[in-house]
Amino acid sequence: TLGDIDLWELNEAFAAQAIAVARGLEFDSVIVVEPSRYGTNELYVALTRATARLTLIHSEPLPW
Repeated sequence: TLGDIDLWELNEAFAAQAIAVARGLEFDSVIVVEPSRYGTNELYVALTRATARLTLIHSEPLPW
């Protein structure tokens, strides 16, 4: 829940993008929500876009 989060950093710009649009781009921080919903290729693209910080948000245990 939102109450479980200790720290919010709101000093950076935020943009939500589809994974297909992010292909070939890099971002300082990437947040992937429910990674088990994505196929292998999409997940690879999403997980390799972050240059400094990668965050995964999931409600069920990850399959890997």
